[in-house]
Amino acid sequence: MARHEFELKKAKLLRDINSLQEENYQLMIDVQIEKSRIEKRGKAKKEEKKVSRAMIELRKKSVEFETMSAELMTSQSKRQELKGNFGQ
Repeated sequence: MARHEFELKKAKLLRDINSLQEENYQLMIDVQIEKSRIEKRGKAKKEEKKVSRAMIELRKKSVEFETMSAELMTSQSKRQELKGNFGQ
């Protein structure tokens, strides 16, 4: 009788161990998935920062271009004005 109880407990413990091993394996997979997500978020944030810096630089260049365009237009306008004054 004691041998039978021992075998039953042993079988139950083996099932419990097997169940815990499966759960542990699944948890390890979940951890890897979460690590991957975190890394992707980190990479996305880095890309977002790069894009943000590029946009700031683009805005600066755009302002420079607008300023230079305005200066050119003013210069051309003055040139036309001077040309007109000499032509009279």
